[in-house]
Amino acid sequence: MSRDIVPLGLRMPPEIKEQIEAAAKANGRSMNAEIVARLQASFEPSANATAVTLEEIIGAFARMMQLAVRVKPGTAADSKTAVELQAVAEKILERLPSGKNDD
Repeated sequence: MSRDIVPLGLRMPPEIKEQIEAAAKANGRSMNAEIVARLQASFEPSANATAVTLEEIIGAFARMMQLAVRVKPGTAADSKTAVELQAVAEKILERLPSGKNDD
């Protein structure tokens, strides 16, 4: 970080201030350093972590749909629940950015 520090007045609820004070103390730094560290972390690229998480979610719903399809009406399994599960999973997959149903 540059040594050109710009002062910034900041207002926050007392509860947040107390949390920052506690976190700063636990991390051995000033409140200012704690706030700066947390802000810097929020701007670090985390696209890969998000993409992995999204892929995991899509994979989980795809597996749910596969399991739901295997349940046959008239078996001991609750076929109504399976049909509902598949419908919910399909709706969620449709709403995700890369959520395509590639059967």
